[in-house]
Amino acid sequence: MSEEIKEVNQVNQVNEIKERPRSEPTPPAPEGMTKSAWKRELKRRRWEEQREEYTEMRKQKRKKLKQERKKNKQEQGIEGEKRPPKIPVDKKKSPMSVIVDCAFDDLMKEGERTSLASQIVRCYSDNRRLPVGVNLRVTSFNKLLKERFDVSMRGQHSGWKDITLEEDDYEVPENEKGSYVYLSSDSDNVIETLDESKTYIIGGIVDKGRYKNLCKDKAEKQGIATGRLPIDQFIKLSGRRVLTTNHVFEILLRWLEVKDWKQAFETVLPPRKLIELAKGTDNEPPREELSNEEQTESANNQSAESEHEPESKPEQTS
Repeated sequence: MSEEIKEVNQVNQVNEIKERPRSEPTPPAPEGMTKSAWKRELKRRRWEEQREEYTEMRKQKRKKLKQERKKNKQEQGIEGEKRPPKIPVDKKKSPMSVIVDCAFDDLMKEGERTSLASQIVRCYSDNRRLPVGVNLRVTSFNKLLKERFDVSMRGQHSGWKDITLEEDDYEVPENEKGSYVYLSSDSDNVIETLDESKTYIIGGIVDKGRYKNLCKDKAEKQGIATGRLPIDQFIKLSGRRVLTTNHVFEILLRWLEVKDWKQAFETVLPPRKLIELAKGTDNEPPREELSNEEQTESANNQSAESEHEPESKPEQTS
């Protein structure tokens, strides 16, 4: 960057600071709302007011960087490398179905719902980019979760392919109950292998462990089987022993690809979460639950087919 451009940028930054209004005193919180919750709400409102301006600024910045990279390559005589296809050429489609059950909207806080939305985006992306895909359904896609996708995430889901988004809860036909398995850490049934003729259900809730046996109880009321991943048989987790919805989903896809649980776990889970499992160690089974650690807000403005995917922090389902 030339000295002239640097000087112009510095002047612009100074002018921007001068034009910023002085911070106004925070209005009193509404009755029944804590000060911290009120501050978060005000911050959210300010963000919504500036969202379009911020999005346009980022768009122009990316466009400028792209032009600069192209110019530099032309000056250096470098031909741009061809990007690999977003969908693998040899991609396989498993007959197995996976449902993300989002019927717990009323049990989540705003930040937890934000986290779940990002996890759903990641599930969609993984199902398209990994070597093996499944029939993916998101059920009870309604209420505030759907509102987040429609408004904050600008309806990006309207262009999604190879996925079914259903406003109603899933239904289990009486004569097909044996083909459904609800994944729950509270289940006594350890899944040794996946049956590709079955439908596996992942509880779409981020609850910080507040609701015990939630998914297991729902499955038992519906008369369907439950099962848990054999995590403790192959690896040991450090820190909070929980996984995100998208981690559980990706583990299923990885197993379909390699038919090896240990390899699937080690491929999906962050290295910092793994501890080599010593032989003969009696480990308490980790909870396979959703966490409520918020993922990056960039998931709101990105397409699930983008190269830059939303980050997900370790957490899991009830």
